[in-house]
Amino acid sequence: MRRTVKPSPQEWRTVPLPRGWVKIRKRILHRDPQCTLRTRCQGAASEEVDHIGDPNDHSDRNLRGVCHTCHAHRTGQQGAAAANARRPSRRRPAPRHPGIT
Repeated sequence: MRRTVKPSPQEWRTVPLPRGWVKIRKRILHRDPQCTLRTRCQGAASEEVDHIGDPNDHSDRNLRGVCHTCHAHRTGQQGAAAANARRPSRRRPAPRHPGIT
């Protein structure tokens, strides 16, 4: 059973989807009928389209079909990595050499 995905009013995207996204999405899901990520599944049916790299690049080579579970896991990892990158380091700064001014 495939779910029809409609953007909700609460959906937050960093990059807006291009015109014709419905056709692009359909083409990618037809090309990749099974999840290509497979981090949380064993090749479940693809339900969503994931950007592999640049979120501004909507070309076929930068998109892949994934299941909801794997996509949610990957998105969570990316969000955590972004949050950790903004967090200040807890390491002490390296001591300055006394002879260098």
